[in-house]
Amino acid sequence: MPKKIFKNRIPNRKKLIEYGFSLEDEKLIYKKELFGLGMELKIFIENQAVDAKVFDILSGDEYILHKTDAEGSFIGEVRSGYESVLRDISEKCFDSEVFHFSQTKRVTAYVREKYRTELEFLWDSSPNSAVMRRADSKKWYGVIMTIPKNRLGFDSKEETEVINLHGKEEKLKALVDNIKYFPGWHMNKKYWMTVILDDSISDDELFLRIDESYNLGKR
Repeated sequence: MPKKIFKNRIPNRKKLIEYGFSLEDEKLIYKKELFGLGMELKIFIENQAVDAKVFDILSGDEYILHKTDAEGSFIGEVRSGYESVLRDISEKCFDSEVFHFSQTKRVTAYVREKYRTELEFLWDSSPNSAVMRRADSKKWYGVIMTIPKNRLGFDSKEETEVINLHGKEEKLKALVDNIKYFPGWHMNKKYWMTVILDDSISDDELFLRIDESYNLGKR
């Protein structure tokens, strides 16, 4: 059941801790009594993997009937409570895994670690677009999107993941070559550039551009 509920979802550490998870031996752990049932639900998250178990509070034994096809009113109540808590945590503490390129994932890990930035999905009409925003000035310093390659001038409609980054006008003139750096897609092209997140430039170079974009967003 956890695999199904948390499919294509990634844990947001900050939200999990705010929800009530605690860190124990490199694992995030949450405990909750299933009201009136004498059962305790324990949820363990380690390296993005989620495990959930139910224990009888009096005996300490693990209860597993809710994971089977067994029927009965008590089993149904345990199963319902178990699933309700997991779905609530999935909705409130996990982010959608919209992007799949390995470099995109490294970028999101980099900005989360260095700048405590969590991607913001602002538009229901564009679920494959996410903003990176400074916490202090609230200014955007990056936008990650999934777009067809032909929007960057390629003769292909294959979808690719890109990042838009802010830059100084003179710097962008020197960088944009329509090979590795492209005019900012859907942005002011004088001040924004687009990079395809397919390792066409190294992480070191890309992270430098991200840092430059971040620094331009000061108050």
